[in-house]
Amino acid sequence: MPDLCHGWDMTTAHSAPSIPVTDDVELTQRWADLLTPGPLEGHTLWLAWLRPDGTMVPTLVPIDEVPEHGTLTLVSGLLALHDAVAESERCDPDDLHLTLTLERPGQLAEDPTERDEEWLDLLDEAVTPMLDQGCSFHVFDGRSVQQLISRRVWPQRRG
Repeated sequence: MPDLCHGWDMTTAHSAPSIPVTDDVELTQRWADLLTPGPLEGHTLWLAWLRPDGTMVPTLVPIDEVPEHGTLTLVSGLLALHDAVAESERCDPDDLHLTLTLERPGQLAEDPTERDEEWLDLLDEAVTPMLDQGCSFHVFDGRSVQQLISRRVWPQRRG
């Protein structure tokens, strides 16, 4: 498991698309646009954040070599990182939506795998209750992206 302070490769210079994400379909497509297709060896957990207007924070965090089974230690680190990103954005952590994608080997199926279900349970129990915006969760198999946890509430479109 990565060291929670030093093992994360944090990319803050990615060019976040300026077009707001306004629903689950667009969010899934955004992840498909951000991730590189190809064969996967291990497990990487990707983190990104959406502002209240639906635009992405220009911080994309890959956590390489995450265990197949999520842990409470990892969750604690995710929540601390969420707070740090909010601070860098000069906003309340409750104003940001955390969206995650687990990049893992194995084909996607209509129903989540047992390990995907374990991640779902962990996020539902330990992350979602701690964030006003909750979190959304996707899996990526090197070819396509599938959403497993939807965003609870999307901001109203303006205009």
